[in-house]
Amino acid sequence: MSWIDNMLINIFPMILAVVVFLSNRPKCRRTRTAVIFNFVIVFDFLLMLTDVVGMAIVQEIGNLPSSVVWFINVARLVMTTAVTSTWFIYVCYRLRLDINGRWIVIAAVAAEAIADAAVLFVPYRHLASYGLANADSIMRICYLGVSGFGMVMFLLGGIAALYCFFREKDKDVKRECIYLMVFSVLPVIGILLQNINQQLRTASACVSIAILYVYVSMQNKQVITDGLTGVNNRREFDAYLERRSRQQTQADWGLFMIDVDDFKIINDEVGHKEGDDALWNVADILRSVFKIGDAFIARYGGDEFVVCGDWAGRACMNELEQEILQKVEAFNEEKHRGYKLSLSVGGALWSENGSCEAVLEAADRKMYEVKQLRKERRKSDCE
Repeated sequence: MSWIDNMLINIFPMILAVVVFLSNRPKCRRTRTAVIFNFVIVFDFLLMLTDVVGMAIVQEIGNLPSSVVWFINVARLVMTTAVTSTWFIYVCYRLRLDINGRWIVIAAVAAEAIADAAVLFVPYRHLASYGLANADSIMRICYLGVSGFGMVMFLLGGIAALYCFFREKDKDVKRECIYLMVFSVLPVIGILLQNINQQLRTASACVSIAILYVYVSMQNKQVITDGLTGVNNRREFDAYLERRSRQQTQADWGLFMIDVDDFKIINDEVGHKEGDDALWNVADILRSVFKIGDAFIARYGGDEFVVCGDWAGRACMNELEQEILQKVEAFNEEKHRGYKLSLSVGGALWSENGSCEAVLEAADRKMYEVKQLRKERRKSDCE
């Protein structure tokens, strides 16, 4: 294959990677998954760029110093391990597997470091020729080993999605698991085909298709997601209540109405940037208390949030309310911000009210009572 043919094959995936990267950059300040996703794009782009430029240099210049060819080969192999291990990390964070710990990142990075070290330990002379057509047996083994590592990381991403599929109850999360399983397996097929026939060059194309899916799914999710906090927006909450009201049989479920105390003061005295940060941290606290599939979290509007879920009675809701407040206290103690978070929480059960509208009104009324009580307490303390 000529370097021009190789460039024509990779040019569209490379342009796609650049477009998706630029479109995804504004989200990187808001979610960790968006940052990890951008690393996947960057590594995939660098892998394709290294392949295109490396083949062009070798074919056009001819007698290159062996050190240049060695560097190109090492860069290709390292970028392969980087993009595949980062994809695995992304899938795990997207599905919030072990999200409170760092073991997934540590394990994936350690595996990548071991694979890269193995490449660097290959004797210099075995990586001094470009392409498998002129490669000796050691280079072929090295290439197949790195390809195998990539397939394993993609398959692990698919297994993580499969595990989440059986663990979660939420239909939307299950649907996302199916998509992530499919688009974790697709690059494996591309790598296998390219290993069988190097003229196909299907590996990067399949990775780019997976990246395109992730980007499209994120765009679609924006319709139902609050752009600042990453939780569901008011429109999706209204649709959720509508779905609840149409259910034939109503299980006992409850709703929390949550309001940030003195949010206007945070905006006025500390700044709107810190106010946005406060809202993001409130949403993050709620995500840490309520697992995906067990509850529906939404930003109701302004500084108000709602959480709905199937909870067994008032005692369970009281425990959850205390856990929210404890998380807020822990945040104030551990995070040194220009503000202190304080939340007023009101909860109501469907069994005590009988309709979705009544549950919402009861929770809002309870939250307002808590807020007024806190204001009066602070006022009396000042006097």
